[in-house]
Amino acid sequence: MSVSERISRVCDVKKIRQVDLILNRLASKQTISNIMRGVQKPGYDFLEKFIKLFPDLNARWLFTGEGEMFGEEITNVSITGGTNVLADDITQYKGKGNVIGQKNDGAAEKELKSLRKELAHRNDTIELLVKENEKKDKIINKLLDK
Repeated sequence: MSVSERISRVCDVKKIRQVDLILNRLASKQTISNIMRGVQKPGYDFLEKFIKLFPDLNARWLFTGEGEMFGEEITNVSITGGTNVLADDITQYKGKGNVIGQKNDGAAEKELKSLRKELAHRNDTIELLVKENEKKDKIINKLLDK
């Protein structure tokens, strides 16, 4: 994987669009587009700004592909104009800059696990209802045939 591909991967994971990079003045629209498509290699200035934009990003991974993408596990929050902030509680930074990420305390994984259990339960219920309907359809068909 090239540096450009790793930059694209970071943007995918963080749910960052090219326009967000433009708004944060990393480079021109054309330059960012070329980097993302692998047509152009990112320059020093772009890489320096990109790494500063994501303080949790592992620069070694970005340059070489070695190690983990991020130093700390984070979840995407938002990106707007202003100063970059890595927040524990994003509510304290409303309107005060770029909240790059929020440290993950495991709550999201717990919620996901709970939602998966609920989904499995609902799928089981649906399966039972489908079987019930099939039985009723058979009864109706028998009655109609008589």
